[in-house]
Amino acid sequence: MRLGLGGPIAKTDPVVLVFTGSTTFDKTAYSDYTNYDVIAIGAGGGRGGGCEGSDTNHPLNTVRNYGGAGGGGGFHRVRGLLEVLSDSIDVTVGTPGSDGDDGTDGTDTTDGSDGTYSSFGGFCIASGGEGGKRAVSCSIDEDMENDGGNGGLGGQIDAGHGAIGGIAGFVNPVDSPAAKGMDGLLYTGPYEFTTGSFTAEGLVGEGGGGGTGGIAFKPPTADWRGHIPWATEGGRGSYNSDEAVFGARGYPFLDPDHYMAIGPGSAGGARITPLNRSTKTYGKSGESGVVAIRLTKE
Repeated sequence: MRLGLGGPIAKTDPVVLVFTGSTTFDKTAYSDYTNYDVIAIGAGGGRGGGCEGSDTNHPLNTVRNYGGAGGGGGFHRVRGLLEVLSDSIDVTVGTPGSDGDDGTDGTDTTDGSDGTYSSFGGFCIASGGEGGKRAVSCSIDEDMENDGGNGGLGGQIDAGHGAIGGIAGFVNPVDSPAAKGMDGLLYTGPYEFTTGSFTAEGLVGEGGGGGTGGIAFKPPTADWRGHIPWATEGGRGSYNSDEAVFGARGYPFLDPDHYMAIGPGSAGGARITPLNRSTKTYGKSGESGVVAIRLTKE
């Protein structure tokens, strides 16, 4: 006697939810699923304020100086069994830091503000990037302190625990280049939510460091020209050679009014590529974070 199937076998396809604003995740709406894979990326810090005006030591010169770029948001990935989670889970999506105030001299500028953290249920957390430092001088003869901001770190709420931002070079006594923002690294995290609930260890990533702002000046009878320290590139976020989640670094950009590449390079955030194969980045300098979850049935 031969037995036959009465109909097709039902298959539950994976679903990916991408949260770009804070909300609540309702687990009861996904009772057909057994496993979750969640990523949080913090928001990037804002750029430090710059200045434009007469050189404080050479009043006939006009100076344009950029503050440093904000750091990139951190990255945290956790996988586990859906049944161990609460029915209702708070989702917080980080908001980017604001750019600092520009001024006509160093006393009027302010640092960029920090990006805020992203979180899923309080156990998958990625901090925001630190704000970039302000331009403290409108002179080409003084040391610059317009450093980039530190990157955020996965598994943390506070900003600024990731990669180090660019450090401005010194104009006096010796001309020297500024440092670029450092890459933030991605590595296996020591975090555990509930014993036995993970199907794999978590991943923690650092946001990239922000690049240093540059400076340009214009003598009274000549065109605009650049001056050491130059603007520098930012660092890559959540980078290693194996995981395709890193956020690319940014390079110095052209100032639209003076046609000089004196804007600081942005810091890299990260991507949610393992969940939906998207190449979109989140959490770079001045940009929002994200929380995303992939649900599967095994």
